[in-house]
Amino acid sequence: MSRFMPFVILISLALSSCKKGAILSEALVDQVQIEEASIALEVDWQEEAPIELGKLSYEFAGNVKYGKHRRNKFDIVRPESATPTPLVIYMHGGGFTMGDKNSAYIHSDSIRRFLANGIAFATINYRYLSQTEDGVLSCLEDCKNFLQYVRYYADDFNIDPTKVAAYGPSAGGGAGLWLATHDDLAKPESNDPIARQSTRISAAVALGVQSTYDLARWEEVFAEFDFSLADPMFDQQILFNFYRIDSLSQLDNPEIVAYRAQVDMIDLMDANDASIYVHNRGKATPPKETIDLYHHPYHAHALKERAETVGLSHLIVSQKTGLTDSRDQGPVKFLLQEFRK
Repeated sequence: MSRFMPFVILISLALSSCKKGAILSEALVDQVQIEEASIALEVDWQEEAPIELGKLSYEFAGNVKYGKHRRNKFDIVRPESATPTPLVIYMHGGGFTMGDKNSAYIHSDSIRRFLANGIAFATINYRYLSQTEDGVLSCLEDCKNFLQYVRYYADDFNIDPTKVAAYGPSAGGGAGLWLATHDDLAKPESNDPIARQSTRISAAVALGVQSTYDLARWEEVFAEFDFSLADPMFDQQILFNFYRIDSLSQLDNPEIVAYRAQVDMIDLMDANDASIYVHNRGKATPPKETIDLYHHPYHAHALKERAETVGLSHLIVSQKTGLTDSRDQGPVKFLLQEFRK
C-alpha cells in the first residue's frame, strides 16, 4: 500500500459520512490531516560500494539515517531490478557493547551471492548498552525500528516488504532471533506510519548466537555444568547492564521478570514464527570465562529443543556436538530457499 493511502482513505471516509452535496465541517477538516513519518527519507544513491562486486549491476547508499540516535544509520546495496527484491538485514555482533555495520563487508562472498540472486543487502548500526537507559531492549528495538522504516519506504528502496530476513553473528544473530520469534510489534493506532509497519520477518540466520536474553535461563542452558549467575567466572556487570539493575536479587522483581519475558527468545518461539538457521561452533566443554558462555554450542541445542517442541521450521548446526547440516545448505542457500517459498 502506498504510504499516502491512509490519507486518501481518511478523506474518502470523511466524505462518505456527509450527505450528498454537503460541505465538510471545519471541525472535520481539522481532523483530516496528512500524517508524516517520524523519520524522513534521505538517501543518496552511489555507483561504488565499499566492497568489490565485480560486474554485478547495483546501487549503493551509505550512512542513511533511520532513527534519531547518532548510531541509527545503515548502508544498503540493491541489485538492479525492474521488480521489488527481497532484503537481507545484517546486524553486527559485539555483545551490545561494541561493533559496527562495516563488519558485514567481511562477508563479501555472501553479499555477492545475494545480489546475484536478486536480493538486496543492508547492514545497520544500533545503540550500545552504554547508550541506552532501558537496557538491551532498546538495542533490539533499534533493529525493529529499522525493519519498520525500510518497510515503510519499501517502494523507494525497491524492496518486497513481504520478503525480509535477518542475518548476524552473536548479538546481531540474537537480535534477528528476537525479531523472528516475537509477536508483531506494529502499532496500528500510532500516528507515525512507520510504527504501523509489521515487524515480522521471513527467516533469520544466527551465527554463534545466544539462545535467550533472559540471562537467568542460562542456568538451565548450562545446567550440566552446574552454572550459576553468581559464579565468579561470569561477568555480572554484563547482566546488570542488560536490565539496568544493580544486584542479582533484583532479577526476581516483578518489573524485571516482565522485562526478561520480553527478550526470552526460547519462550517467545512458536510454530508460526519465521524459519531459523543457527550455527554455533565449539565443543561441549565447560565454559571457562564469560565469553565462552556467549557462543557455546549448548545455546544451539536449547534452540533446537524448543524448535522441535513447538514445531518451528529450523536448521540448527553444531558439528562438534552432533548437530549437522545434512542438507549441506549453509546460511546463504538457506535464505535463498526461504525467499522462494
